Amino acid sequence: MAAGPWTRGPLRQGWRALRLIVGFAVLAVGLLMLVLPGPAIVVIPVGLAILATELAWARRLLQQIRSRAEAIRAALKCRKSERAGKSDKEESCNAPQ
Repeated sequence: MAAGPWTRGPLRQGWRALRLIVGFAVLAVGLLMLVLPGPAIVVIPVGLAILATELAWARRLLQQIRSRAEAIRAALKCRKSERAGKSDKEESCNAPQ
């Protein structure tokens, strides 16, 4: 099967440039939303995800955000279970973080 036209030369570079421009634009809008009204906590990772298709630093930063979000989610889950009186069933809540 022949490769499509988007995998060759100038057109590929054009798509790459478009992804970078869109990624930086979405990231910039997300950063603006930190001080302006809007869902910055959603928009910033979307911009990083777009940039992560091309840039290693964006990939690493997005992975850090994902791992921190998972840690926060686990902590909130433990807090919720402790408030409900189910802390004896959740052994992972007592693990050092």
